[in-house]
Amino acid sequence: MTCTQHYTAAEFPSEAGKEITTVYANDPATDAALLESILDRDGAVIVKNLVPQSLCAQIKTDLKPIFDADKPDPAGFFPSTTKRAHGILAKSPASAKLVVNPLFQSVAERMLTSRYTYWEGQEKKTVSAKPQIASIVGFRVEPGGKQQPLHRDDSDYHTRNCDMPVMLGCVTV
Repeated sequence: MTCTQHYTAAEFPSEAGKEITTVYANDPATDAALLESILDRDGAVIVKNLVPQSLCAQIKTDLKPIFDADKPDPAGFFPSTTKRAHGILAKSPASAKLVVNPLFQSVAERMLTSRYTYWEGQEKKTVSAKPQIASIVGFRVEPGGKQQPLHRDDSDYHTRNCDMPVMLGCVTV
């Protein structure tokens, strides 16, 4: 991706941005390369059947007491209809199963592994680093909550979309 793609006078949303592509995780054609190409083009993709419904039900059960105990955001960033759960890997083994989903991990590695080439004396060396989990949060949006527009969550890193991808989100419903 070149940065000029993101700073043109082109109308937004583009044709690619008017609807989100849907694929099925159990379709043999759905692999990390396909998902990467869709994410590069559109910025989002819906992957149905990524994890079993039973796993989602267990995550919901695990996180319910945390959501129920959440207090309104004192800064006012989140509306009172949005309940938050932090540190969910420590509180929900089912959430950990979601994070290590093979297809999700493959996409993350393809898109977020960083590579750097440097010289050590007369020898050229290349090193790479696989992605690391920086944060995981659960949200429960209750009735009356306002839908957020589709947006990127990587602005805290101060990179342009094309400099280097720094985040990959997995919203599970």
